Amino acid sequence: MGENEEQSEYEKAGEQMREFEQRDELPTDLSEWPDGKAKFVTFGEEDDSAYGDGVTEKLGPAEVTRHEDGSVAIAGEEVDDPDAHRAEPVTSGVVEQIEESKQKYRELAREDPELKAVVDDNGKQESDEG
Repeated sequence: MGENEEQSEYEKAGEQMREFEQRDELPTDLSEWPDGKAKFVTFGEEDDSAYGDGVTEKLGPAEVTRHEDGSVAIAGEEVDDPDAHRAEPVTSGVVEQIEESKQKYRELAREDPELKAVVDDNGKQESDEG
């Protein structure tokens, strides 16, 4: 594939993202976002505004702070209903695969006394030497 063809594909992806940015509301489900090469184009790439201004305003407020006690503040002001500012966690599959592998390793480590590492319930390895 030549350089002009690649640039043309990138330009098409950029146009697809620009059209997507013009929507009044953005989908919360990532499967409804652009795919193909367009998923590698930064949302709001051509907008020179700060995050939270311009097209990125549709993504939500820029200054959201989530506190350990569960409270949420936007621009320093605590909100009355923190649950209104929560979303489902984004899953990529990678984190889930890592956690599954850790769990399998912990199970194997408990069953096999020949393993050189001792694994605690948090998945941390400790050397038998010591």
